Amino acid sequence: MAAVQRFGVSVWLKVLAIVVLGWLLTATREHYDRRLSDQANMSLTEVQLRAAALRLERNLNHILQVNYDFAAGLPPDLVVSDERMQQIAENLISRHPHIINVTLSRNFEVVFVYPFKGNEAVLGMNYANRPQPSILKVFWPMLACLGLICRLL
Repeated sequence: MAAVQRFGVSVWLKVLAIVVLGWLLTATREHYDRRLSDQANMSLTEVQLRAAALRLERNLNHILQVNYDFAAGLPPDLVVSDERMQQIAENLISRHPHIINVTLSRNFEVVFVYPFKGNEAVLGMNYANRPQPSILKVFWPMLACLGLICRLL
């Protein structure tokens, strides 16, 4: 009888060892699969971020080119009537749907803004009194600049 009990205990220990080993193998495989899935998701996210960064860079370069074209089209003395500036601004906004606001500055002071409604506080604002590195970097080499506020997303 003792031999049968030892045999029964031995079998149960083997069964327990097989179950534990099976559980460890299953857990290891699930961890490996999860890691592969996470890597694939990270790769996909990285590709999507790169694509978004390229689109953003392309859009910003396009907007910058519109800015340069506008500044190049202004007379050297920057004397333009408000009516003419409004026509130019309406034309820019109609041709470029991402442009939602046009400003003209002279010596860092905003002298024209379109549309005026909702942007009343911008007119007369002096960028030199509100130094922000990104604004000064854009405006420093130019006396007149077209400020384009855009919906980038």
